[in-house]
Amino acid sequence: MEIEQFPLAFAIIGQAQADDKKLQEMLNQFPMEYKQCIDHEQLIIYFKNKIVIPIEFQTRLIEWYHEQLLNRGVLPLIESIKQDVHWKTMAKDIANFTKTCKSCQVFK
Repeated sequence: MEIEQFPLAFAIIGQAQADDKKLQEMLNQFPMEYKQCIDHEQLIIYFKNKIVIPIEFQTRLIEWYHEQLLNRGVLPLIESIKQDVHWKTMAKDIANFTKTCKSCQVFK
């Protein structure tokens, strides 16, 4: 199996984070949890050392991991994604996504 290149570039993530007013508020309100670091020459927001994924890219990211993991079900998908990235509704979003996949239902 050939692994497809990760679907989001740091420049795209960084720009979307900069444009996300709620995320910018969280960065200011919770400086112990949310941090900005330069990564691949981009200013990126992290939550507890995990890249914060803006809402407009969450489904794309779920779809990419889902395809790379060969539809193994909700728990492997959650465990894989949460290693590197963060958003508050991740587990719920992944569970909803996998409900529509017949292969994932076999592995739940």
